[in-house]
Amino acid sequence: MSGPKFGTAPNVYNPGEKDTEIIDVLKCAGFDANACMQCGVCTGSCLSGRWTAMRTRNIMYRAAAGDASILEDPDIWLCTTCYNCYDRCPRDLKVTDAIIELRNLATRRGYIHPRHRKTVDILHKSGHAVPINDKTKEIRKELGLEEIPLTIYTDKMEVQKLAKAVFQLPPEEEGGD
Repeated sequence: MSGPKFGTAPNVYNPGEKDTEIIDVLKCAGFDANACMQCGVCTGSCLSGRWTAMRTRNIMYRAAAGDASILEDPDIWLCTTCYNCYDRCPRDLKVTDAIIELRNLATRRGYIHPRHRKTVDILHKSGHAVPINDKTKEIRKELGLEEIPLTIYTDKMEVQKLAKAVFQLPPEEEGGD
């Protein structure tokens, strides 16, 4: 009787196969995997990790090993980018920047949380992650402010340029949320 082959199930890391693009992304972000001593300070100082299953040290370990399944892991989207891990890292490794770059790579490969995709869709349309609705405009007017603040939101051409330059996502898969 033979069991399943190692590395054939989805999301299983095969140590013989390294995704070198992940390793390159870490280096470009300022995370030197050889300098990381896996002390766990990043995980211990993580605000998100206190309330979720996110373990920063595990994310960085898997990414440094070139484990492609890290890009599918929903935990990379739990980082609040508070920079506590970076501020407290005894080796001054840019952990937060590395996680941001992992997200960017995951997005380029089509792995993006549906909620984040919706936020990007809103950014495409308005230039803001939280669009200014009628209620907000009313409150701003009552406070003596312009209904719409002078931002990219006021110039539709700039919003379109930004959308083309920055927020390019792969097509949404069938049945996507």
